[in-house]
Amino acid sequence: MKSGRKIHLEGIIVYSMNYAESHKIFRIFTPDHGIVPAMAYGARKMKSKFRGKLETLNWVEGSFSIGKNSFYILEEVEIKVVFTSGLSYEVIWKIFPFLKFINLSFFEKKEENIKIFQMFAVFLKQLDKDTDEKKMNLLIYSFVIKYLIIHSIVKNPKYCSLCGEENQSGIAWNIKNGMTVCKKCAVPESIYRFFDQNLKEFLIKIIYSKFEEIIYLIVKDDELEFLRETVDFLLFHHLNKKWEDFEINENPFNS
Repeated sequence: MKSGRKIHLEGIIVYSMNYAESHKIFRIFTPDHGIVPAMAYGARKMKSKFRGKLETLNWVEGSFSIGKNSFYILEEVEIKVVFTSGLSYEVIWKIFPFLKFINLSFFEKKEENIKIFQMFAVFLKQLDKDTDEKKMNLLIYSFVIKYLIIHSIVKNPKYCSLCGEENQSGIAWNIKNGMTVCKKCAVPESIYRFFDQNLKEFLIKIIYSKFEEIIYLIVKDDELEFLRETVDFLLFHHLNKKWEDFEINENPFNS
């Protein structure tokens, strides 16, 4: 295999699959380059220096060559963190939809990549400390909402999308185009869904809190359900998807 230009990458493997008789194809989420597709030749051979290192949710650092196709070719690799260590299969299974969201997402600007990567790393580190399903869902839904805001796919609901003023008394969602407006601009009312001030303030808290702070929030069931509805609403109107579309039937942890 002829090597092309070399590049050093560090990031978290978000997908890994067997290829041909002994190779592996994987995707690595990096803060500098977003999602990078890569190939490791002979990675499943018994004496391969890559064997066991290229599993999903391993944080790795490695040297790659850039070939003629779209894949980077792995040459050297070192494991930094194994995030799945000590986790039950049930916990890992619950984050499958989240992994698919990461794999299908796009990362255009470096500053946006870094913010998203940092949130992703915080989320994975938290799995070792707290695997409670309610807390996990809070982190996942918060991540998706923050991701959409960071990439400017969704406007910050703190301000009305029409008049630009701060939403002072709850928010209204336009069920036709996904815009978030103040109650004054929500005309005609028949095409809007209204949420009260408490839920609006909770959503704003999620958006403006650091991801490390969200971990320690105590949320009510109706607040968590509101976040899930928010995720579905925003995904549907801005990406034509719902959260259930990210459910995975195949196992990205195969080796």
